Amino acid sequence: MVRTPFSVLAVRFALLVALVAVVSGCSSAKPPLPTKPQDRAVMRERGAAMIDSLVAAHGGMENWGKVVERTFRGTDDWKSPLDKVLSPWPVERAAGQNSFRVHENLGRIAIVTDRGTLTYGEGKTGPWALLRGEPSADPKDERTASYVVPWHSFLAGLPWRFKESGAVAHYLGRAHRRYQNSSQEFDEVLVTYPPEADLWPDDWFVVRMDPITHEMRTVTYITSNRAASVFE
Repeated sequence: MVRTPFSVLAVRFALLVALVAVVSGCSSAKPPLPTKPQDRAVMRERGAAMIDSLVAAHGGMENWGKVVERTFRGTDDWKSPLDKVLSPWPVERAAGQNSFRVHENLGRIAIVTDRGTLTYGEGKTGPWALLRGEPSADPKDERTASYVVPWHSFLAGLPWRFKESGAVAHYLGRAHRRYQNSSQEFDEVLVTYPPEADLWPDDWFVVRMDPITHEMRTVTYITSNRAASVFE
């Protein structure tokens, strides 16, 4: 399945924005790291440098700090049999306007459902859900808002989030991957977060960067931000 929750159409600040495919594969195994501390240290040093170049290629942290809100139309497809079991959405294709105040953990996601427009939100007092502009009577909608809005708000901040919350990067090397109907070579970096970070500590990302421009091209992620399931 391919999810593009941040296919950006409008951004408040003129940062260089990656049009990134967030892709999932058949395996949810985290890439292995060397057992020797010296080898891991080398990978971390190289990984940190790669993330620095990635963030610089997308406008830098200073410009990211100036962003107040990101607003765009997003599309999130969950169509395979496994997708339907794990999907956080009430529809196969969750499409609509997303808006996030990216440094305040506030935001909303509006999608079209057979019940009408359903808007999930995260406010200063907690999650909320509106159905056709009125508070939803279904408590499940508010529960869904409690994880889909923070998670997609985090994704809307890529790649800059890879420099926040104590992120740890390990350089995995170069590999050929399928991209835009051809095999292309990418630098790959594994990014994880410490338990005290403001996201799920078991989550991890493999970032694939253009070796020449250092721009992000794809990201594979594993997240455990559903109460009883893990999905990719």
